[in-house]
Amino acid sequence: MMIYYEQQYPNPKKKTQLIRFPYFIICESLKLPNKDADDVNTILSGKIILEDLIQSGDFSRVAIGKALKAIGPLWVISYNILVVVLISSENHKRVHDLLFIREIILKEDLAGDKPVWDMKTILNGGEVPKIVGKTEPGPWMASIMSQIFEWQLANPEKGKEECKLWLSANKDQLLS
Repeated sequence: MMIYYEQQYPNPKKKTQLIRFPYFIICESLKLPNKDADDVNTILSGKIILEDLIQSGDFSRVAIGKALKAIGPLWVISYNILVVVLISSENHKRVHDLLFIREIILKEDLAGDKPVWDMKTILNGGEVPKIVGKTEPGPWMASIMSQIFEWQLANPEKGKEECKLWLSANKDQLLS
């Protein structure tokens, strides 16, 4: 199915919408629930996210945490699929990199009792505008919240007050 993942077909229910081949097979041909198709989509896109992570060479806690947040609890399946693909292609360097990523995930407890995909930002949408001097939330919030999430990943030992200080000190740079 990985070979056909990128191929898209017209959605039989919504003619203007395209759907990926695995989703089409699972929902339209096999008549399985949409949740199953969504899971397959998450697993296959997760494999691509992990592949891109290896390709980038960025094995920082932040990069791995962001990848896990995007994939969610199905990361293990995506990981195992990628292991099989890399072993079958005899790409031993990439297999080594993938094993290194798994070690970081386990060592940093990114998938433990409080997994990164369930992690909320340390500051909420009501607090952020006050800190950066804005009156209301707006389109700028998504970028700031993403930066706060990255700060949390990079600084797991720090708390809410340190994050407020960091945001206040860096607000001009983050808003530009």
